[in-house]
Amino acid sequence: MAALIRFFWELTLLRRTPQELPDSRGLLGLMLILHVGTGWLLEVRGLEPGRALFSAAAGAAILVVLANILLAAVNHPERAVRTITALAGADVIIGLIARAGMPLLAPESGMMALWQLLLVLWSLVVTAHILRHALSTTLLWGMVIALAYAYLSLALLAPFFYGSL
Repeated sequence: MAALIRFFWELTLLRRTPQELPDSRGLLGLMLILHVGTGWLLEVRGLEPGRALFSAAAGAAILVVLANILLAAVNHPERAVRTITALAGADVIIGLIARAGMPLLAPESGMMALWQLLLVLWSLVVTAHILRHALSTTLLWGMVIALAYAYLSLALLAPFFYGSL
């Protein structure tokens, strides 16, 4: 387990790539479950527990669907398991760090806003890194796709859980 945590930590530091992961549906399932759990931990601060769970599960479903669409578009559907595992695992690491920092900062403070901005930027860079390898493209295109993915995810989830964008 420590090796797995270390791998995903190094992935979030851009030192590892998704193709280094095993092509394991079991690991994929574990990462998606942890992704939903971490999402719930983050969402439950602003939503009632049932809605927070549904929001986290919907976020994981969007991750799976959009990754599969992207990989099919570039004729690499065989990379789906590793790519989705990498995306989910990286989100778990960043999400747990985000959650750990929340109690240390006042909700309405400028430091909380800065903390959240830094985490969003880090998440976008990590997503771009993963997508660059999965889609065999440049980091710039990975970032463009990561930004589009983030916007689309937010656009799909916001009306149901937060009212609007």
